Amino acid sequence: MSSESIYTHYVYSYLREDGTPYYIGKGKGPRAYRQHGHNVPVPPSERIAFIKKDISDCEAKQLEIELISKYGRKDLGTGILRNLTDGGDGMGGWVMRDTTKQKLRIANTGKRHTAETRQKMSKSAVGKKKPPRTEQHKANQRRSQGKELVIDGMVYYSSSHAQEVLGICRRTISNRVKNPNFPNYNYK
Repeated sequence: MSSESIYTHYVYSYLREDGTPYYIGKGKGPRAYRQHGHNVPVPPSERIAFIKKDISDCEAKQLEIELISKYGRKDLGTGILRNLTDGGDGMGGWVMRDTTKQKLRIANTGKRHTAETRQKMSKSAVGKKKPPRTEQHKANQRRSQGKELVIDGMVYYSSSHAQEVLGICRRTISNRVKNPNFPNYNYK
């Protein structure tokens, strides 16, 4: 295991002059002070509030999701934040604006790939089929379907339930169930 601490993340808020938040984010290092979206200007450092520091990535994701839900998003008409996603990882909850859809529709109307481009695309796709699931993968899926998850003697009806109760990411739970070094994580 790495000697680097896993508690290096934080959740932060960009504040308006009146002190209300207009953006909630998570990150580590200098993320809070860097521009990372054209619709979210970075305020002066005195208007960047750190809500919680020295937490795990998983805890930061969960807190970010909770706070975005609490304050609501302007683009959805549910609140005051300029966030374009529901928080957590990636683009979950991102909604493309109708004006953007229209611009893309206009830009791509009537466009066709040239014969040369189609040939290159076809050639690059050769041999890139998804590998078949291994027998171990199939066995793990069969083992988990309709079964209860047992962690340290406690029974959970799903990995989502265990995540909610224990505050551990589902991916971590899944990895521990598969890892023989964690015999206290299994399905029954």
